[in-house]
Amino acid sequence: MGETATALNRGATLETTMDHFLLQSLLESTGAQWAFSNGWRYGAPVIPGEITLNDLYNMIPMNPPISTVELTGEEMVAMPFDGICVSGSFLG
Repeated sequence: MGETATALNRGATLETTMDHFLLQSLLESTGAQWAFSNGWRYGAPVIPGEITLNDLYNMIPMNPPISTVELTGEEMVAMPFDGICVSGSFLG
């Protein structure tokens, strides 16, 4: 399916390499400027090298819908910034 030069894991509560990978994938597939992680904490670590379909199912073992919305600046300011990726850069 692909490859990674960095180990992917979800060993921390807020920001992890697996979250970076998943949110960057959402940004690229939707064209959105922001992507949000809901803080799921499952998924076996993926060592550097090949990423298999099984690795992807271990990260997200279901087929959750992906939604895009438009937000006002006021709504964005009111949001917490933990686990938010803005054009590839994490905040919080």
